Amino acid sequence: MKKWFKVSNSATKAPSKASPKGKGGAQASTAPAESTVDRDPRRLVIGLDFGTTFSGIAFAFAGKPEEIHCVLDWPGATGRQFPKAPTLVQYGKQGFAWGYQVEPTAEGVVSCVKLLLDPGQSHQSYDPKRMFKKVPQPPDLPKAPVDIATDYIRAMYSHALVYIEQKLGKEYMELLSKEFVLTVPAVWSDKAKDLTIKAAEGAGFSPVTLIKEPEAAALFTIHQLQYKTVNVGDAVVVVDAGGGTADLLTYEIQRLNPMKLKELAAPMGGIIGSTLINRLFEDWIKLKVGPERHATLSKTEAYRSALKTFDQSTKVQFESPGADQFVSFAPEALNNSEPQGIKNNFIKLTGTDLGGFFEPSCTAIAGLVAKQIGMATKRRNKVFSAKCKDAIFLVGGFGESKCLKHHVSFNNTHIEVIQPIDAWSAIVKGAVLSKLPREVIVESTIAPRHYGVITGTIYDPQKHQGQNIYEAIWDQTLRVDEMLWFIHKNEDIVMSREKSQTFFHNLPNDPTRGDFIREYVLMMCDEDDASKYPDDTVRRCCKLNVDLKGIPKTSIQKLKRPSDGLKYSKVNFKLIVRSQGARMVFSYECGGKEYGSVEAIY
Repeated sequence: MKKWFKVSNSATKAPSKASPKGKGGAQASTAPAESTVDRDPRRLVIGLDFGTTFSGIAFAFAGKPEEIHCVLDWPGATGRQFPKAPTLVQYGKQGFAWGYQVEPTAEGVVSCVKLLLDPGQSHQSYDPKRMFKKVPQPPDLPKAPVDIATDYIRAMYSHALVYIEQKLGKEYMELLSKEFVLTVPAVWSDKAKDLTIKAAEGAGFSPVTLIKEPEAAALFTIHQLQYKTVNVGDAVVVVDAGGGTADLLTYEIQRLNPMKLKELAAPMGGIIGSTLINRLFEDWIKLKVGPERHATLSKTEAYRSALKTFDQSTKVQFESPGADQFVSFAPEALNNSEPQGIKNNFIKLTGTDLGGFFEPSCTAIAGLVAKQIGMATKRRNKVFSAKCKDAIFLVGGFGESKCLKHHVSFNNTHIEVIQPIDAWSAIVKGAVLSKLPREVIVESTIAPRHYGVITGTIYDPQKHQGQNIYEAIWDQTLRVDEMLWFIHKNEDIVMSREKSQTFFHNLPNDPTRGDFIREYVLMMCDEDDASKYPDDTVRRCCKLNVDLKGIPKTSIQKLKRPSDGLKYSKVNFKLIVRSQGARMVFSYECGGKEYGSVEAIY
């Protein structure tokens, strides 16, 4: 694990006073079990898996961590029970409709709301044919994406409260303290996480903690299997494959009872979920009947029925190319065409055609599994093996696909590929589990990229040749802009430790309220080796506003400008960053005392 340092803005490094190392590692497995008794057994934990195609809510009492329940009854589901509802909304003359109340192919339906919160997600390097395109943002959206997400989450949460009240009683529900946790993709941008939180809080799902989706899946799945198949030192690759996205993370088990996990590789993923399979099926229909006929056919009930049958039956059951099938469009009249396989309003769907729909997503996910295993093997210096009980977990809706399991197993014959029970609801149940008393803990994560700020460093003619030089306003020293990185890509981030850097801020002799606000732009870099200076590889993450107004006067140093003796003040402070769930939170320390949070504006 890399050491971290507290660094001044003149780039002079000094060792930090890090807290002692926490317990962990294989040798810790024999330590006595920690208490799993919650001090507030009436604390109700509510988790939301806000998905691209389906979303779910689960809940549990902190005093009964073994009993995690999913909301199963949804408006419009006509008496059937499901652990999730479609992530669909519709605004119309009849009012707001959502989930099972919405016909997916009807006009005015907004789908993939979640992906609209992170439109920067795009095709990856493993997608040479560019089949996984950037998420479009429809120009005719009825509201901003974050407001649509808010409406959907509010509807889900309001319904969930009624559902839970029916199980527990309204009066008892009002007495309970509530804690909320929300899942996000591991590859989600920091801005998308911020928008997701805003949507949840606007819906009343607050205060909320974020958790990465594959992390939640890992917590639940490993918790289920811990007494049966897993040991300290084992590693698992978690593949969370849903309708829109696929996310991958790899963990090593550091300890049992309570379970402690450590990330072995940075998260990977992208827009490579099963929705692409449906899109390719529709493209296939268009190719068979022709663009003009498809334009009218796509508006019929027969077409919607064909899509529904494919999505809920054909796609679910497919494993590998086999016998031909026939897609019905009756009673719509299709012109018979032997070359196109059209006869009596049926279109022949060959096993080869069907396999072609699955190939892009399954191949991309299998390729990411190989990359995860390669990175994790290098970090742990140990080959993955079924003998060591290493495993690959496939979770999420697409994670239940027989075809996906076939692809992943074919390339990993030396590792067991497991599709756990409750794979579809593993994420939302794992989210709840993450807030239950000492059940499963992620001890450390891997930084997906570098994070830091631009800082003025005193000019050194031997080190800074070719850099732009400027004179500081107050102390009039010559300086150049350098990158000061808080966090480095692929660095182990121990959850119980903070990262900090030391800065100073100069104030005029008679400062106004605004003079006490110190602004920084948090920058990020995806390159393996971060640049020393701001360049094209460094991009903006968010703005940090440090409000120094409340600091004691004893922390303010009085100085004079060298050239004219003009009085000014100098304040030294530490900017602190912590990992909180799946996001970073900021604060600052001055004079040995930590002050309020630092505002992050994305």
